[in-house]
Amino acid sequence: MKNKNYFLYSIIFMFLIISCSPDSDNDITQPESVSPAQYNSDVVVSWFNLIKVLTTETAGYTPPVAARAFGYTGIALYESIQVGSADKLSLTGRINDLNLETTIEEGLEYHWPIVANTTLATMTKFFYSNASVVNYSRILELETEFNNQYSNDIADDVINRSITFANDLTEQIILWSTTDGGYAAQFNNFPIEYEPLSGVEFWKPTAPDQRALQPYWGSNRPFISLNVENSIPVDPPVYSTDVNSIYYIRALEVYEVVNNVTPEQTVIAEFWSDDPQTSATPPGHSISILNQLINDNDFD
Repeated sequence: MKNKNYFLYSIIFMFLIISCSPDSDNDITQPESVSPAQYNSDVVVSWFNLIKVLTTETAGYTPPVAARAFGYTGIALYESIQVGSADKLSLTGRINDLNLETTIEEGLEYHWPIVANTTLATMTKFFYSNASVVNYSRILELETEFNNQYSNDIADDVINRSITFANDLTEQIILWSTTDGGYAAQFNNFPIEYEPLSGVEFWKPTAPDQRALQPYWGSNRPFISLNVENSIPVDPPVYSTDVNSIYYIRALEVYEVVNNVTPEQTVIAEFWSDDPQTSATPPGHSISILNQLINDNDFD
C-alpha cells in the first residue's frame, strides 16, 4: 500500500508550534534585531487565509498537491524567522536533503515581519503561478500592503536587508522542493500512463474515465523518513466475498452506516468534507483550525 505522504506534508506546521530548540552548548550569534516573538501574527494569518482561497480556486489543487504547497511554505516561513530566535534551530540536516546556506549579517538589524512577508509572498507566487489573474493580483496586493505598512517606520537598509535575506532563503527552498518527485503536480493529477493492477481485488476507476489521483505520490521524498517508517499501516484484510470474512464484514459495516446515517454523523462528515474546488482541502482545514486558535486565544 502506498503511503499517503500528503499527510506528512500537512503536519509540517507542527514545527511552527513545537520547532527545534538548541543544545546548551550551541554557539549561535543572533543579529541585533527585535525577536520575531515580539511581533504579532498578522502577516502569517493573512497569508495563510489567502492561500486557503487560492487552494480552493486554483486549478489542480487536489489534497496531496495542496498539502505539499502548505508544507514547503511552512518550512520556508519557519526557516525565515528562526535565525532571529535564540531558542530555535534550523531544520537543515533534520529534514531530508534540506541543506540551506543562508546567512544573516552579524550585528545588523532585520525586520522579521518584512522577512516573513517576502518569504510567504515568494512561496505563494511560486506554488500558485497558475492562479487566475484576479487571484494572482491579490498575492501582489497583499505583499505590497504589508511592505507599505512597515516602510514608514523602518530604515531603507533594514528593509532591503530583510528582503534580500528572504529572497535568498526562498530561492534555496524552492530549488529543494523541485527534487522531491511532486514538482508541478498540479498540472498532472491523473497521469495517463498509469494502469491499475488487474484483478477483482484492486482499485478500479469509479467514474467514466476517472483515472487514479496521484498514483505515484507514495514514492515522493518525505520530509522525515521516520514519519513514513513509523506510520506504515498494517496490511489490509484479504479481499473476499465470503460473508464471514473480515473484509466482507468491514465493507458491510461501511455500507450499513452510509445507509443509516445519523444527524450527528452527517454534521461530522460535512465538517470534514474538504473536497477540492469547494474548500481548501484537508491541509487547508488544518490551517483554518490553526488560524482560529491564534485569533481566539490572542496567540501573537
